[in-house]
Amino acid sequence: MRLKSFLLFGLALVLPGTAARANLSFVLTPAVRVSARSNEVFFTGILSNTDPTNSLYLNGIQFTASGSFTPDSNAFFANVPGILSAGQTYSDVVFGVTINPATPAGDYFGAVTILGGSNIFAASNLATLPFQVSTIDVSIQANIANAYKFGAQPGSFAVTCVGGSDLSLVVNYAISGTASNGVNYSSITNSVTSADSAPSNITIVPLADGVVEGDKTVVLTLLNSTTYNLAVPASATVTIHDTPFNTWLLAEFGTNANNLSISGDLADPDGDGIVNLLEYALNLNPNVASVTGLPTAQVDPACDCLTLTYTKVLSAIDLSYTVEAASDPGGPWSTNGITQIVLGSDGVTQTNKASDAGNPIATSGRRFMHLRVTR
Repeated sequence: MRLKSFLLFGLALVLPGTAARANLSFVLTPAVRVSARSNEVFFTGILSNTDPTNSLYLNGIQFTASGSFTPDSNAFFANVPGILSAGQTYSDVVFGVTINPATPAGDYFGAVTILGGSNIFAASNLATLPFQVSTIDVSIQANIANAYKFGAQPGSFAVTCVGGSDLSLVVNYAISGTASNGVNYSSITNSVTSADSAPSNITIVPLADGVVEGDKTVVLTLLNSTTYNLAVPASATVTIHDTPFNTWLLAEFGTNANNLSISGDLADPDGDGIVNLLEYALNLNPNVASVTGLPTAQVDPACDCLTLTYTKVLSAIDLSYTVEAASDPGGPWSTNGITQIVLGSDGVTQTNKASDAGNPIATSGRRFMHLRVTR
């Protein structure tokens, strides 16, 4: 970084024999500045001559600093008046810092000293103050890249700052993607306050709007700023996944996926007597009339009980499969005494066998079983 100081050399008449006493009050406002690389940062301050009768000469400025700070001696005396009369106050730019393009992100510390005294040749240390310049790298990533409408499982972005370990920073970003802010997910703002100590999270909470839309994306892209540097990655994406049932509807019915007369849970577009919800649950084709693939019942001699074999779709996590039995077709239906085993799986579906083992036919007289599917 390159330091620039601004002091304006001034002349005044000093009468022989006049006693002069130097009293300088010096405050930086603020003493900590944040900026991106290649920018010039200006430190403002308040310089006050607290002597009630004598003028104060401000004849120079000196710096000590960590890192690559070096003073620019050719820029002295640009702004600050060279003389402060008794009780006079200056409040404006005191010095500037240019952050070199190759400066690593981090916090840099220094001290600035005002030199002068009671006459034009004085070079006493009138006041010394510490200052800090921080250049911060900001990046963003999707730390939870997948969000789901089913179960309202949120996604999340993490904004990370490197440098400025003792500072908070407002980071601005643009919101884009195929999902609509406040419509497909709970509304978020266009900025987050972040710090070096820990990533700041932006949570994407899907909204269950009941519309078949398929997967949608939320893209956050960090915006350029004079107060921080854009690091990599500067953009990230969270995908909001539609419910499994909606995804199936979109695949099977396309543009008719939101036409309830075709895609509704209890609609039967192929006219085979099997409604869409069961077609989905049993991995059947809702556009082809067929009864192949329905649950099958039989009597198992090993338990002298009724059994029901059915197909379960593994990805249908938004469904509940419940096998129930009763002694009468009108019920009451119950799961009491029913046991289940898995007969096999192909990775897409699972074949299950439910047995009414707790209610042998010889004892119960007659039994009925069915598969209840709900979502």
